[in-house]
Amino acid sequence: MAAYRTEDYEFYRSTKVNRVSSGGYLCLLCGAVLSKPFTLKRHFQDIHAVREFIFTCPATQCSGRNFTSKSSFYSHVFAHHPEYKGMDLMSCARRIRQDT
Repeated sequence: MAAYRTEDYEFYRSTKVNRVSSGGYLCLLCGAVLSKPFTLKRHFQDIHAVREFIFTCPATQCSGRNFTSKSSFYSHVFAHHPEYKGMDLMSCARRIRQDT
């Protein structure tokens, strides 16, 4: 499967988004049907984009649990560690890919 940069989403959106009769949005890369354009964008970033960062949970009880997508990291932190809400969590990101 080809990997895409997150910035490629706008091109992807303009060329590879098809609205299906059920009212959802079809990902032509894998066939997934998403309910809204935003969820299609998040799907693209989480599933098809090249991973540039690893996010490590700052809570000690998670023992350094890592996430490869920003959305799943934020969902985890806000669901399980409300004390971190409002903090700059990008300090938990570690770059794993350098731009070429």
